[in-house]
Amino acid sequence: MKPSHRKDVIIARIIFAFMCLALVVIITAVIMIVSSHRKAAKLEEELQQLQEETKQQEEQVDQNTEDSSYVVSPPVEEPVMEVYVRATANVNLRTEASTESEVILTIESGTEMVLVSEENGWALVSYDGQTGYVSADFIENVEAEEQAN
Repeated sequence: MKPSHRKDVIIARIIFAFMCLALVVIITAVIMIVSSHRKAAKLEEELQQLQEETKQQEEQVDQNTEDSSYVVSPPVEEPVMEVYVRATANVNLRTEASTESEVILTIESGTEMVLVSEENGWALVSYDGQTGYVSADFIENVEAEEQAN
């Protein structure tokens, strides 16, 4: 083989290698473009679906709002009627429901107090800004007519 012919074969092989490399690059680029277009189409489809769902939800909310013919108003609290009791004798106002507990003060016979609760022979009462326990044996209910006076 002539040296010039050998040179031609090497050049042809180099050109062929570059052409193969260029073809691989072109095929890879086409695959990437097609793939990105598919992803974009899929994302666009999902976006449209979400927009449709949002629109349906908004329409449903609007419809529910239009259908609502009632108005929610805050609950009306009924006034709490205080129950009054009267001491039938001088009675000790105590910190706890026990004769052993500390005496806060002594309430004179005939004094009216607000009854908070009553349990186990003891009444929780409020008198003169203080709350404590008195023996239920030494109190009586004040009638409603008497309270108004």
